[in-house]
Amino acid sequence: MGKQRYMMINLVYNSQSTGQLYANLWLENQIKSLLDQTNLPALKQKGYELEYVLFTDDETLMALSRHPNFMALSAICEITVIKLTWPPDADRFNARYGLLAQCFKQTMQAIFDPSDTKRLGSYCSVWVADLVFAKGALPKILSRLEQGNDAVFMVPIRGAADSINNVLQQLPGAPTDLELFEMAYKSLHSLWTHATWGNPYFSRMPYSMLWNSGTGLVAHNFSITPIAFKPSKEMMEIRGGIDTDGPTFCKNPYWATDWTDAPVAGVEPLSNGHYPPFNMAPASIPAICEWAPKATHPAQVDYLHKPLFYPSEKTFNAQDLAGTAKDTAERIQAELRRIRK
Repeated sequence: MGKQRYMMINLVYNSQSTGQLYANLWLENQIKSLLDQTNLPALKQKGYELEYVLFTDDETLMALSRHPNFMALSAICEITVIKLTWPPDADRFNARYGLLAQCFKQTMQAIFDPSDTKRLGSYCSVWVADLVFAKGALPKILSRLEQGNDAVFMVPIRGAADSINNVLQQLPGAPTDLELFEMAYKSLHSLWTHATWGNPYFSRMPYSMLWNSGTGLVAHNFSITPIAFKPSKEMMEIRGGIDTDGPTFCKNPYWATDWTDAPVAGVEPLSNGHYPPFNMAPASIPAICEWAPKATHPAQVDYLHKPLFYPSEKTFNAQDLAGTAKDTAERIQAELRRIRK
């Protein structure tokens, strides 16, 4: 292939409440997995121009830039640093969602800046610091854009860093897709254990709703992640976030209904600010339909019917349960559309 630019955008900074936790997750887990020979080096060999756009502050950058993984990343990628400045009383941790939206908007402006066209036509990803990529994940994901899709839709499986970190640190590079799945599945984050239908303490934030077959999961989701996409000028009009109304700007997405088609995991600390993640009641369609209009963008109801399997539909191996899950999601979808008329 000819020269194709691929821009990766991330927000990484230390905060008063989490210290260097997220910066360390980015350096030790995400960057390590990206530097695996099957990910960024494979894209470089294929002819990609790689740019990593890092939103951070001076204090965090000083610590990041001395790390061997950061140095290795800078050897394979052009790193563009965009500095954050904080007001004295800023709650940095709770500002992250607003900052992610700001980062996305700034990046779209840079891509379509008429005075600097080097980024025009780029492929793009907007990530968070605690994502981990399996071996070969990036070439597999970007191959869908090469084939004509304008985005790859998926939702990362969510595992607990508290137990997964030790396993990841023993690996010389990225885990395989099934290794990463097993790590996350056996150490599901509490945000997902409580989002499992049938839990007597069901999630108070059911952006994902899960059914567990014992060999895998199926999810129906309000939030969908375009893990890579082709930017369009219309995306500058996104008002929510990349995983809320963002997917509506993608016209020909590839749905990674088998997670192994886009094997990415959130390896997140249990102390991520959402505790308690549950209500004192099991899941119910009326409760979800009461929550969703207050907590989701109207566009998000359109994503609910699509089943996402972890690690794959074949491994999930429970068609009756998958049918029950789909029926439940479609009933929620129909009720929310009725409410919003």
